[in-house]
Amino acid sequence: MRKAILNMSLSNKIVAMVFTMVMIPVFLISWFFFREMQHSIRQEVSSNYVHFVEQYAVNLNYKLEIYKNLLQTLSSNQNFQTIMQQQYQYDTKDLVYISNFFTSEMKNVIFSDYPEIYNIMFYAESPQFPRDGRHIANLEAMEEEHWYSDALSTLMLESLVFDYQTLGLKKKIVSFTSPMKDLSDGTYNRTLALIKIDVDAALIFEESLVTNYSSDYQFAIRDGKNNILFASHEQFTAQLDNDTMQNRDAIVHLTSGEVLIRKPVEKLNGEVLFLFPDFEIEQKTKAVFSKVVTYVIAIIIFTFVMSYLMSLILMKRLRRFIRKMDSVKEGKLEITEYIEGRDEIAIIDSQFNTMVRRLNEVIQENYIQGLYKKRAELSVLQNQINPHFLFNTLESINSMASIMEAREISAVTESLGDMLRYSINISDSLVPLSNELNNIVHYVNIQNVRFDDRFLLSIQIAEHLQNVKVLKLILQPIVENAILHAFRGRRGVGRIEVTAEQQDGQLRLVISDNGIGMSSEVLQHLNNTLASSEHHSDSIGLHNVHSRVHLTFGQQYGVQIESVPGVGTKVAIVMPFAK
Repeated sequence: MRKAILNMSLSNKIVAMVFTMVMIPVFLISWFFFREMQHSIRQEVSSNYVHFVEQYAVNLNYKLEIYKNLLQTLSSNQNFQTIMQQQYQYDTKDLVYISNFFTSEMKNVIFSDYPEIYNIMFYAESPQFPRDGRHIANLEAMEEEHWYSDALSTLMLESLVFDYQTLGLKKKIVSFTSPMKDLSDGTYNRTLALIKIDVDAALIFEESLVTNYSSDYQFAIRDGKNNILFASHEQFTAQLDNDTMQNRDAIVHLTSGEVLIRKPVEKLNGEVLFLFPDFEIEQKTKAVFSKVVTYVIAIIIFTFVMSYLMSLILMKRLRRFIRKMDSVKEGKLEITEYIEGRDEIAIIDSQFNTMVRRLNEVIQENYIQGLYKKRAELSVLQNQINPHFLFNTLESINSMASIMEAREISAVTESLGDMLRYSINISDSLVPLSNELNNIVHYVNIQNVRFDDRFLLSIQIAEHLQNVKVLKLILQPIVENAILHAFRGRRGVGRIEVTAEQQDGQLRLVISDNGIGMSSEVLQHLNNTLASSEHHSDSIGLHNVHSRVHLTFGQQYGVQIESVPGVGTKVAIVMPFAK
């Protein structure tokens, strides 16, 4: 992907960049705008739904208030009060009289037309009170009703609402019950009877709907115990058992897109639930979405055309600059064309012209001189030697010339010459081990001249290992380090032993001395500096050898040091075994 972008032409990059910079905000803004509009539409439609449900609740409460007042009217009627106060004087022989009386009196009390009323029953306390199966019954009959236990739990002190279904007509019936109190003593403590009004549920609940509302919906009425008193559709009754429907919020937006609205109905001590479909929200949302898509497409087309035109104008000037660069690339350093203007392209062109002119000067003045300088520096590096060591050696030669015969001076000079020739010759980086051994023999001979044969060099290496290839100048720095530090402040002969062994494809060169050794702290510090490539003024030779071996052969090779105070030090150089 990255390579494809880099290989695109600048004009395409400009179009893509402008297109991306414009379209990303456009898409984001459009998306957020659409979501906000969708939310607003949902809120607006939901508000209409809530208003509809609130109107229904008002209508239903109004009708329920009528039945409550009707119960009170029946309960306070003087004629009914008189009969019920004397209820223990009547029995089955008075059935016709009592039945006719109640039927006639109800017509007088209920003067309005209530087509939704299915029946009205009076349940007297007296078990001998007549029963006609129409309007009058007694406690024994009431005990046969399924709602009797609920009535008993209220001690007949408050109204009850319950539902049942008739056997013959299969009608859904909602009953409103209320205790009939004795009004004769003024205490209202005695219950004379229970009045029950049976109402056709479909008539009372459906007639309360707002008839001019065209939207499709489902609704149900639920009492305080979550019993369904009425439901417009059977499947809605099943839906009310779902967990989503258990949400007690007034407005619930279901995952299906439908909207559930619930509203308390005080007269029922319950609530009404309406389930509205999502098609109205969906229709309005689609209308908004189509407009948003139209605007986005128009912006895309306009952005693409404008970015393409801008890229053409820009690329026309850039192509002129590219032609100048191609000309310089071919070696033509004469400036014959200038790009006019004050924008960035003109500034780049001006800077490019200055750079080309300066390039001509650099080629003439600095490039060739730089080559000579590099050659001189290389020559100096090839001929560098240790000035401190050369000074000490020459001082020894001068002292010997004064007090000794010329034969020894000749030997020292010969050893020094061999060492210098070996050191300065840089044609080979890998040499036979025997060459390295000869070099340290010359070095120790020269040092013995300076220090009166104080050092004894012992080389214990098998003949077949002396032809192994090793890095050049890796033994002399280790031996020099031993002479300078291992025997400092110690009298007697200093012994230096060089050994070698082959193991697991590796060559291990060990330089041992019987010097003063190092403490564990000093040894730990020295090993840490080798591992971290830090340089120390007292161990430059060790660092030099370790770094060369490490860089030449790999991280698993290098210098390893062991030391015991008062016993001596062992320096091991580990490298690959190569013949």
